[in-house]
Amino acid sequence: MKKIYVLLVLALLTSCSHFLQKVPSEWTGQEAYTKHGFHYEKNRHIATNYIRGFYVPPGTKVTITEVTSKSAKLLIDGNSIQIINVEKYTHRSMEGLLERMLSKTKVNPKVSSKFSVNLKTGQPALGMTKDEVITCIGYPPAHATASLEASVWKYWFSRFDTKNLIFVGSKLDSIRN
Repeated sequence: MKKIYVLLVLALLTSCSHFLQKVPSEWTGQEAYTKHGFHYEKNRHIATNYIRGFYVPPGTKVTITEVTSKSAKLLIDGNSIQIINVEKYTHRSMEGLLERMLSKTKVNPKVSSKFSVNLKTGQPALGMTKDEVITCIGYPPAHATASLEASVWKYWFSRFDTKNLIFVGSKLDSIRN
């Protein structure tokens, strides 16, 4: 029985090893700035982009301490935040996700002055353009919003709580459950 248990543990560790392997990345050890805001809980941001927990605003300075094929660790104000990429939801590799999320040069978010508070709180507001929503809370999960040209973008606030952001033209018109 002990042999079976040991074999199961070894099989599990082997199947998860791809998640733990560091990969060569131009981002490792670099300082960068967030292009858009994002939320995290328990020091993890899952790239399906849950809109809950602590908020990191756009333009925040970060240091990338580690990159694997499925995740990256960012050091933000002394806190280590793990970014977890689920490719079937983002339709991007880890490198592609970092490229979309980070800039090697300082970022000055471009939003209307009436939405400057929203960039500090991470809450979208009616009247925001699509670009302002992305700057505020990041990209909607690609598996649920096939195109940024779509008039409805779906975001998760928890595993079972989704919100549809409804755009008329390029402006956020309503938010519905």
